[in-house]
Amino acid sequence: MENNIERIDRYLSGQMDQEEKKAFDAEIAANPLLEEELALQKDMANFLKRKDQRDVLKQQLHDISNDYFKTTE
Repeated sequence: MENNIERIDRYLSGQMDQEEKKAFDAEIAANPLLEEELALQKDMANFLKRKDQRDVLKQQLHDISNDYFKTTE
């Protein structure tokens, strides 16, 4: 049997078929702890996406500033 982390991952990534998703939605509605786990895993996934985007943006800004503030000697 899958643990909640694996099931939530499958749920969030759209890997559950319609019937399985419907049953999981009902389980989430009936189980506040599972609902909290889902919210936490969603937050973690969103944080990682934003972190990757921030890292890319930081590098772009660094590159731009190096070009813009380049001094000629």
